[in-house]
Amino acid sequence: MRVFDAATGAFEADISGVGPAVPVIWTSMDDISFGGVNYLFVYGSGGTLTMLSSIGTGYSVVYSVALGGTYETKSLSASPTRLYGCTDWVFDPSKIIVVISWDSVGVSASKVTLSALDTFARTAFYDEESDSVIIVTVNGSIYVYTPDLSTLLRSKVNSFSGGVPYTDPLMSTRLKVASDQIGLKIGSGTDRNDIVIYRVSDLSEVQRIDASTTTWLHTTETQYYFLGFNQTWQAAITTGTDVVPMIWYLPRAQRLPVDLADVLEAECLLAGLDSDVSAITTQIYGYGDRSGTPPRGIIEDLTRVNFVDFAQVDGVQKFFPRQTAAVRTIAFAETGMALNSEPDPVQISEEYPAALDMPEQMIITYPSYDAVYRIGAQAGTTKDDPKFSDEPSQADETGAPIKVRRNRTMEFSTAQVLTDDDAAKVADILFNALRDAAIVYKTTTSAKHMDLHPGLVVNVPLDDTRTAKAVVTKMSGDHVVEMEFRKRGDSFTSEAVGQSIPYVIDTLLGPADVTPVLIDGHLLRSADDNDGFYAGVAVISQGNFRSASIYRSEDGGSTYAPWAGLTNGMIRGIAIDALPDRPHPGAWDRVSVFNIAVPVGAAPDSVSEEALLGSETTNGFAVRNPSGEWEYIRAASVVDNLDGTWTLSTLLRGLKGTEFAMAGHAAGATVYHLDDQAMTRPADGDRTLSRIYVAVPTSTVFDSTGAVTFTNMGKALRPWSPQLASAVLDDGTGDWILTWRRRDRLGQAWPESGPEDPPMSETSEAYVVNIYDGMGVLVNSYDATTSTYTYTAADQTTDFGSPQTSLEFGVAQVSAIYGDGIEMREAA
Repeated sequence: MRVFDAATGAFEADISGVGPAVPVIWTSMDDISFGGVNYLFVYGSGGTLTMLSSIGTGYSVVYSVALGGTYETKSLSASPTRLYGCTDWVFDPSKIIVVISWDSVGVSASKVTLSALDTFARTAFYDEESDSVIIVTVNGSIYVYTPDLSTLLRSKVNSFSGGVPYTDPLMSTRLKVASDQIGLKIGSGTDRNDIVIYRVSDLSEVQRIDASTTTWLHTTETQYYFLGFNQTWQAAITTGTDVVPMIWYLPRAQRLPVDLADVLEAECLLAGLDSDVSAITTQIYGYGDRSGTPPRGIIEDLTRVNFVDFAQVDGVQKFFPRQTAAVRTIAFAETGMALNSEPDPVQISEEYPAALDMPEQMIITYPSYDAVYRIGAQAGTTKDDPKFSDEPSQADETGAPIKVRRNRTMEFSTAQVLTDDDAAKVADILFNALRDAAIVYKTTTSAKHMDLHPGLVVNVPLDDTRTAKAVVTKMSGDHVVEMEFRKRGDSFTSEAVGQSIPYVIDTLLGPADVTPVLIDGHLLRSADDNDGFYAGVAVISQGNFRSASIYRSEDGGSTYAPWAGLTNGMIRGIAIDALPDRPHPGAWDRVSVFNIAVPVGAAPDSVSEEALLGSETTNGFAVRNPSGEWEYIRAASVVDNLDGTWTLSTLLRGLKGTEFAMAGHAAGATVYHLDDQAMTRPADGDRTLSRIYVAVPTSTVFDSTGAVTFTNMGKALRPWSPQLASAVLDDGTGDWILTWRRRDRLGQAWPESGPEDPPMSETSEAYVVNIYDGMGVLVNSYDATTSTYTYTAADQTTDFGSPQTSLEFGVAQVSAIYGDGIEMREAA
């Protein structure tokens, strides 16, 4: 099997051992992801099934099994435990569904006859969202079954004209159009190539697309047998016999503008603000999904793109079109006011930016109305501006001036849907407005002008003869008002024309896939002290990422609600080598190297050892131990090998009390870069409660694929293990005197380098002392309230039958909320 990069089409790898020894002409494939691993199944004609997984640096064959011709299928759809396929309609029509149960070791196959079908099965599709199997027959009838195919949940009988011929391997993997929606294409007759969309939940018809009314090519062609849908593109992909494969973008039912005033008012309501939007008459074509963006961010985005100012007036958030007409002219004699006790200041100051500090180009990225909401880009570009003449003077050896080339670009993105022409105008206006707004005027005036407020435009006198139009940005003072202004251009109009085919950022590639990151581990910062956990979204595929939302379900996946919004993605890696065992936590390991595969993401910069020690979070990583615990490490050296791998070295290990997880690491372990700008921490962690979390990129359709069931145990509350334990036998009494030093989970210094008794975060001091036999089997447990415990000869006799001359024991601090902390084990 040959693997190619989906973004560039570049060849990546050849994988041998896929399928039978003799190649076959018909091969079906499908994949499914869970637990951070993608499993790919390849089923060839003749019955050879190969399973590959993405654990490590790429796909590799896990097993290949010859099932034989009796389980022949021309389609494949994968679930977390089963594969489904149906026989070919032309050569072996039937109502039989081939069911292949699978796990990481092997497979077993069976056949299920679905007598309820009205005719032969054409498609068997596993729907992760509803956890059901959807069967489509040759007549276009739909049957929804439980995953074991034992119970028919609902059905809809159709009789599409001419029937839909052939088993469809494409539809068997790409039947979904959107959340809770599937689509079918009529194969022949007067309705040929029409697409009908149904709801999975009740099989009601959502939309019927008449192919003859669309701009699709080849809508009268009879040989487009196979069809699948891409949810990200909202497109149908179709191919067949002796035809050119086509992508047909699905038409929207309606694309009507909405009033910007209504959107602003709704966002203010969500933020708990009273608003006045009566002056706003602009309309917009839409805005990206707001689940991951707070109202303030949406308001700022919309007002920037639509040139709207806002200010709080008498407790009301008032919105008004960005003004160019001045509401007042300030006289030159009214500037430079000062209190009598103060020296006269400069009447008005002017601050101009350095030319080298100004951008030469502004690029806006946006959902393009003209390109079916794909992400496009337009640019506003500089023109010569004689006002900026402070470039450094340079000359060559002849004395001729050297032209200083400026090549600086400013980029910003908006979630507002724009036409390409409107986007070009916005880029052009913002570019020129930015250059104007970089000019700052400052002065002081009398209380006469206290009725002005930020956002108003005034004429500002620069001297006896010059004036400038400027917008008020800051005001302060009572009798003497200090004011700051920024220059305002003459208009917010532009004649710019957008590119007819915008530069597309993420068309075929689409948004990056994301998965929730849920780390129930020790505290990274003492300020995070609660029973929550660290959460984020990991970007796991190439593509466009702006932000994402995490949704949470409290009812087993029946309903989801927005839970957290993240503007930055976390970087996830896979350990290529096992992280070596390390006996001494918190000490520099300058020998070991740790290689991880990082398919997506830029490596952080290497830092000096001093810089690493001076920060709590720089170059931090969490490495998952096979036991499910997280070890926190930090790396002074992080090298991007430019082949999808990083090398970490000069390490600090077992940080934040995680030294217990330093041993037993394995290749294939999950590794997260602990970027504090990409993580959140809920105040209420729902400790001990099972919840389901799913990450969804902003501005995409909600999809519960990849949902993760997670139970937070509140390990941030777990006490760290004690240190510096000792056991001394009293020869006179036969008692063992056990002592140790307490640490604190808020991360105070190690006892040997800090105070002997660090501050304590628990409500009371308590320990459990565990006594073990020579084989590590627990014999008895005792409670202690100080860091000293006497294991008496009498207790030894009770536990072992006689006093002991050697001893194995463990000590753990006890939390009133969490329970026993990490145990320290010693022998004497």
